[in-house]
Amino acid sequence: MATAVKLNVSYWRWSLAGVCVLLGWLLWLAPASLLASAAAGGGLQLQGLSGSFWAGSAESARLQLAPHQGRQLVFDLGELDWQLEPASLLSLQACAQVQALLKAQQFKGRVCHSLAGTTVLSGLRLQMPASFLRLMAPIEAAGQVMLALDEVTLSGNRIDTISGSGRIEQLALQVERDWLHLGNLDLLLAGPVGGPYTASLISDDQAIQWQAQSDQLAFGLAGLETRLSSRLRLSESYRLQWGNGLALLGFEARGDEYLMELQLP
Repeated sequence: MATAVKLNVSYWRWSLAGVCVLLGWLLWLAPASLLASAAAGGGLQLQGLSGSFWAGSAESARLQLAPHQGRQLVFDLGELDWQLEPASLLSLQACAQVQALLKAQQFKGRVCHSLAGTTVLSGLRLQMPASFLRLMAPIEAAGQVMLALDEVTLSGNRIDTISGSGRIEQLALQVERDWLHLGNLDLLLAGPVGGPYTASLISDDQAIQWQAQSDQLAFGLAGLETRLSSRLRLSESYRLQWGNGLALLGFEARGDEYLMELQLP
């Protein structure tokens, strides 16, 4: 009797192992189109697919967000490559190395998503046109943005933590028909679990110092959703040049500072 029980247990163990191997083999052979179908739900469109679910590429990738207040946000990401890490499944999460390349634009980093619904982006290196700032605010911008994000943690569409730095070169903002030229600025991002989340931009000569703070950050179909309290400090020469333009943008003058409460989107 005991021998029969042992044989049954052994049989089911080997059967379960066989099923796991079969599932792993099927996933390994799964086409890249399986990943494309999953990504389409988030607005990521992949074309010209090659490779497999685990390691593949797309000749063209574009991110399309839902229109908001007449703004249709579509961003070309260029050629996209991904490499999933099978060993990460042992810790009940899926991790992948991702890279997207386009002229004057690149994205590289590691993405992990757990069964609990948490997504961790680490070691991100981004280079993109300043026009991508439209994801965060309804503004037209020119220049080049370079970001080094050490870690960004998301729960669903909510940003839990963020840390990183960057630089914006030759930044210019459009105000009606004119442009405000801000030059080169250094960027710093920080935010622990629960906030507050802070961002600062400081020009090379420190004549421009901008700080913003928010208690909560989230991504919606129309881009970043948050309420920002911002403070802009300018040198006297810049105040004389930009005072009227900043008023049109919604800033309120307070001495040598300009304040603005901004709801996004």
